[in-house]
Amino acid sequence: MFYMCHIFVCIWIYIGDKYWGLLWNEQPWMIKNAESFGQDNKFQIYVFALYWVFTVISTTGYGDYTGSTRIEYCISMLYEFLGIIFCSVLMFGLNNLMRSSNDFAHY
Repeated sequence: MFYMCHIFVCIWIYIGDKYWGLLWNEQPWMIKNAESFGQDNKFQIYVFALYWVFTVISTTGYGDYTGSTRIEYCISMLYEFLGIIFCSVLMFGLNNLMRSSNDFAHY
């Protein structure tokens, strides 16, 4: 899971660092919020992007920072969908684990 989140963070930072304005005249999240991230080093941006990915994957989505381009919105929707799938698989596994361990009929 952490490797998957690392890949998602790297993709989000890559997309946020590229100016796609030639296509649709839109600014990515890192350029749009340059006053918030202007002086931050790469580690601080990585930690912020990790926070954003975890809130999107867990479908919490606080809304304090969002995508600002069409590509970022598509990536956000993909991350949310993958987060729902991951949480469903996790709950299915936990449910099966609890069901098999609570079988007291043999005792």
